Amino acid sequence: MKIAFIPSTFLPHIGGAEIQAHNVANKLVERGHDVEIFVLDKVEIKNAKYKIISFKKKLINLVYLFRYYLNVDLNFILRAYFKSIIKEKKIDAWHFQSVNFKTLIYIEVLRSLNQKIIVTLQGADIQINKEIGYGYRLDKKYDQLIHNVFQKVDIFHAISNDIKSELINFGIDKNKIFKITNFSVQKKFDNISKKNNQILTLLTVGRFAIKKKVSI
Repeated sequence: MKIAFIPSTFLPHIGGAEIQAHNVANKLVERGHDVEIFVLDKVEIKNAKYKIISFKKKLINLVYLFRYYLNVDLNFILRAYFKSIIKEKKIDAWHFQSVNFKTLIYIEVLRSLNQKIIVTLQGADIQINKEIGYGYRLDKKYDQLIHNVFQKVDIFHAISNDIKSELINFGIDKNKIFKITNFSVQKKFDNISKKNNQILTLLTVGRFAIKKKVSI
């Protein structure tokens, strides 16, 4: 299967969503699939088993700026651009690893071209908490767009029950939602030497909140 990955942000920016996109893409390649990750900025990842493709950044930004700030829809420009990518790459499915305003526009355009869309949600892209100022949906334009666009998505991956609940609140069919938690590649830890039966301590850093299951 030919799969296009579109992360909202990607390495070398470090975070759970970025690392997860990298790990999942590598695993899919290991299982025999052809994966290409599309990004706005050129990057080189030494241990990438997938291909990295750069979008036409100026074109993407033009469509975004007109849509967000002027409320002018230039999707027809992106439709022609994505149509050429589909024809050249022969992509079977598009996997969005987290979303933002720009990538929601991509989904809108790709669905108009009858493409299969899978979205993995990571937290801030769908969760909202006004008390602590958390979540992209605090932006009313983003909130309206995500509600409309998500009705057109084929499959959702939720990394937690909270995210699954948010999707159900959007009116998404439960049969379209699959809970798949983020993972780590075990062999990376297996290769760490442990002398004299020492205990290996892993330190993780996350937002201090109930949703992150932090305890002291």
